[in-house]
Amino acid sequence: MQFCLPFYPLQNPRAALKRSVKHPQRLQVIQGILPPILHPYNDFTDFVGYGRNMSLWTSANRSAGMPITKMIHVISTNYSHVRLYWLNDLAHDSELHTSLSQFKLEMGKKVEYFKNIKRMGPGYCKWFLFSWVRDNSFKSDVVMVIDADDFLINPNSLSHISNIFLTKKVWFVYGSCVGRYCSQQGHISHRWSFRAQWRYSHPRCLLSVLLDHLSPYDFQDEHGSWLMKGSDRGFIYKALELSGPARIAFNDVLLYNYTESGISSYKVVPSAERVRIVKSFMTRPINPTKNRGLHLVMCVYDRLELFQHMLASLQHQELPEPIMLWICNNNPNNTEIHGMLPRFLTKFSAIVVTFPFNMGGFARFELARQIRQTHFAEYIIMLDEDVVFHTKFVLKEVLAYAKPLSFSCWYGKLFQKNGDYWKGSVINMTQIIQSHRKDLQRFHYCGTALSIIDAEIFDVDVLYSIPREFLFVEDLWLSAIALHKKFALVRLFVNVSLQRSEHELWMETGMKDLKRDFLSKLRRYMIFP
Repeated sequence: MQFCLPFYPLQNPRAALKRSVKHPQRLQVIQGILPPILHPYNDFTDFVGYGRNMSLWTSANRSAGMPITKMIHVISTNYSHVRLYWLNDLAHDSELHTSLSQFKLEMGKKVEYFKNIKRMGPGYCKWFLFSWVRDNSFKSDVVMVIDADDFLINPNSLSHISNIFLTKKVWFVYGSCVGRYCSQQGHISHRWSFRAQWRYSHPRCLLSVLLDHLSPYDFQDEHGSWLMKGSDRGFIYKALELSGPARIAFNDVLLYNYTESGISSYKVVPSAERVRIVKSFMTRPINPTKNRGLHLVMCVYDRLELFQHMLASLQHQELPEPIMLWICNNNPNNTEIHGMLPRFLTKFSAIVVTFPFNMGGFARFELARQIRQTHFAEYIIMLDEDVVFHTKFVLKEVLAYAKPLSFSCWYGKLFQKNGDYWKGSVINMTQIIQSHRKDLQRFHYCGTALSIIDAEIFDVDVLYSIPREFLFVEDLWLSAIALHKKFALVRLFVNVSLQRSEHELWMETGMKDLKRDFLSKLRRYMIFP
C-alpha cells in the first residue's frame, strides 16, 4: 500500500489528461511532457509495494470523547501513504477543536482537518469530504469511510483491504464489523437488485473513480435538504450499481468496531422519518453499470507507413467497449501523424502525446502511469506499429486474457538456464508466428509488441528507475519487474503477424549486445533462470 507521485508530471497534469474524460474528442494533442530523471538502481531489495494511496475520512459529529487516539495507528509509519480527512461538525465544541487541531499538528501532511462554522449534519459532511477526496486523489486510490466514533480493530486492516482491491479487481468493498446491526452484513443475495436487502456494513471502501459520479442529491432528501439519517444510502447504491456484481466484494475478516453513542441517528431521528428517507432512495433511478473502455498505448518515431497500417487494422476491430488509443510521439519534429489520424477515427478515439526526445518504448510506461491515475485503466494493451491483425476479433481475444497480476503477450521467451537472450529460448519467433508449442503457455520474458497487462504494474516505483543505459530495452525491464512482483507472464494465442522493415532489423542488430548484457545483470538477482 505504497503511494508515490507521478514519476514526472505533465505540465498541469490534471488539466491535461482529465480533459479527455470531461470533454471527449476524437483527436487530442498534448504537448510538453517533461523528460524523466532516471535514477540508477542499486539492488532489488529496494523494491517497494504498489503505488496505491489510501484515503480515510471521518466526520466528527458525535462527542469530544471520540477515540482520536485509536486513529493514530491507522496513519502511523506502518502506513506512510495513508491520508486521513477529518471534518469537525461540532463548531461549538472547543475541546474537540483543540484535540483535532493538535492531532493535525502532530501528524502533519497525513491529516487534513476541516471545521464547519455551524452544525450541518452527516449528509453535508459526507458530500464535502467525498468532494475533497475526489479532487485530491487519483482514480485508482482507495477511499475508506470511517464514522468518527468507530475504529479499526485489526492493525492490518488497510493492508487487507488494499489486497482485496489488488487481487480481485473490484471497485467497492464492504464488511466486516462487530457491533449493533453488524449481524445483517453478508454477501449480496440479489446480484442485480442491490436495494432489495441492506447488507452493506462497515467499513465501506470504494475506488476514487466512483466519486466522479456522486452529486449533492445523493446526500439529500427529495426536497433538497441535507440528510440527518440514511446519508450512506445514496453513495452506496450508486457505487454498487456503477460497479456491477463482478466488481463488488464482501470482506469477511473482522476489521471494524461499530460503536453506538447517545446521539446516534437511529436514536434521535423519528422512525417515520427514517422510513420515509429509505423509501425515497428505493424509488430513485437505477445507475447503469459503468464501462471504463479499453486503453491502447503505442509509440511512434518514424515508421509512419507501418503506423498507418496499424490504424487500418484497428479500424476493423469489433469490441463491445470504446477504444482509446494513446500515441507516444517520440519525435517532436514528427507532425505528420496529426494529419493521418482523422480519417481512421470512426471506431476509436486517439490522444497524441509528444515527448521532447526519443525515449523508445519506455515512453509507454510513463504515459500508462498517467492514464491510470487520471482515467483509471485496470488493464492496458501495448502495441507496436508493425503488428498486423488478421481478424476483426483480435483485441476481443486479447481482452479475454486480462487477469489480475498477469502480463500476457503474443511474443515472448522461455529461457533455458543461463541461455543467451537471442538463442537461449525454448521457443523462437517462427514457432510463435505459426502458433507452435501450444503446450507452452508461460514465459520468462514478454514482448510489448502486442500484450495486455494488469495496470497495477504502473504503480510500482522501481519501474521508473531503469538504469539509463538500458532505456531502450525497457521490455526486458518490465518483464523483470513483473516477475519480481509475482505476476504471471502468460502466452496469448491470436492471429497476428509482424511487418518487417530495415529500420527494425537495424534496431535488433544494434541492441543485441545491450539486451544480452542486461539479461546477464538481471540474472544476478535471480529474476531470470
